[in-house]
Amino acid sequence: MRFIVPTFATAVFTRRGLPSRRPITMTSMDDILGPNSLKKVVGSAFTAEELQACKIGGCCGKNTPRMSADQVQTRLGAIPLWKLSDDGTAIYREFTTKNWGAAMAFFNTLSELAEEEGHHPDFHLTNWRNVRIDLSTHAIGGLSIPDFVIAAKLDNIPITYSPKWLKNSEAGRANAV
Repeated sequence: MRFIVPTFATAVFTRRGLPSRRPITMTSMDDILGPNSLKKVVGSAFTAEELQACKIGGCCGKNTPRMSADQVQTRLGAIPLWKLSDDGTAIYREFTTKNWGAAMAFFNTLSELAEEEGHHPDFHLTNWRNVRIDLSTHAIGGLSIPDFVIAAKLDNIPITYSPKWLKNSEAGRANAV
């Protein structure tokens, strides 16, 4: 099955509020996913729910299409806790857990998910409770749709955050929602 999806999630309107006559740029899901990028695709893989329902199944590799900057920006809205790296080749998320045990519990669950999906993020622990996760498809040196699938799934892992971090940081307030 071949899906056609807009590369931009926003529509263009004229000054009178009517739709523009300019054509909307369309991209085939096949162009974003490529052959064997995902084992199971749900919907257009634009929302967090659709991304979470997708299955990678270890299908990404050197033939996985690298997402364009526009495709990356479009999907970042589905995973608001994640940020784009300065060079645009990775997405990352940072937070502070309540203690060492909470960080290790998160990493153990992350490891199980990564093994199940066959796509493994880089993850870091510093100062015994500061966590950072970096996602990129290493084989292509950039971002692919499996990175966004894993990010959406990682957002569902329960985390015991540091109460001080939740209260004092912008990212903490965003995670508390």
